[in-house]
Amino acid sequence: MHRIYQLLVLSGVMIAALTEIGPASAQTATFRMPGCRSFLNQDNLLRYDFSGGVCSGTVEALMSIGAILGICCPPESTVYQGVRAVVQYVSGQPARLNDNFDALAIEALRKAWPCSNP
Repeated sequence: MHRIYQLLVLSGVMIAALTEIGPASAQTATFRMPGCRSFLNQDNLLRYDFSGGVCSGTVEALMSIGAILGICCPPESTVYQGVRAVVQYVSGQPARLNDNFDALAIEALRKAWPCSNP
């Protein structure tokens, strides 16, 4: 059952990444990073904003299907840690801010939690 859930989440992420739900600019790191920073800087869950939810939801989905994508998060890892890894990685790559956010998030999570080679 867990494997079916992972495949469904992966399908949803891939469909969202491959189709334009809105303007192409909405898929870029430039558009999404303020939401990620908002998620990390929230001091009160009552102030939780939509863009922070989009970022944290994307990262959580990627973490939940991580092994399929070459991401091996430790069982104790949190969404907050994942978002922080993404923000640090993307912030260090200013020339790529117009790249697809989901692709950059996958790269960031792979770097933070690589799978060991068998």
